[in-house]
Parts: sequence; C-alpha cells; structure tokens
Amino acid sequence: MTSSPARFPEIRLCAGGWSRNSRRMENPAQALEDARRAGIDLDLLDSNLALPVKERWRQHDAALGFILKLEEAKKKHDAGLQPIAREAGR
Repeated sequence: MTSSPARFPEIRLCAGGWSRNSRRMENPAQALEDARRAGIDLDLLDSNLALPVKERWRQHDAALGFILKLEEAKKKHDAGLQPIAREAGR
C-alpha cells in the first residue's frame, strides 16, 4: 500500500550527514516540525536513543517475544473454533 505524498510526506532525519538513501537536510527544524505534525513522538525517540544499544536490543527482544506468544495463542484459539455453515446465496 502506497501512501499519498501530500498526506504523508517522506521525512528523512539524518542529523545533517550523508547516507546512501538520504540527502543533507537543508532545514532540520522544518523536518522536526513535519515529523511532529505527522504524529511522530519525538520525545519517545529521544528517550529511546538515550538508552544504551544493549538495553534497546533487550527491550526489542522482550517485545518480540511477547508478540510471538500472542501469535501462538491466537493460532491455538483459532484452531479450536468451529466453522459456521453459511446458506447458499448469502
């Protein structure tokens, strides 16, 4: 699914440096304001980036483990469901 450029502008935050897939930011303040308007929680990003990498990986692994448990529980639940007979023509 592709989003409309007018509705969801592409935002590249690269601290004034160069990377393979981005260009030098001409107006970092405008990029941050665009991100805020797009609903990006910059305070959350800052607080996560303040954590040591090892802690960010630990939190990621914990969240991933939780999601995998939820998926497994859903599979078990769905396996116990009975199909519903549908009338022809509905």
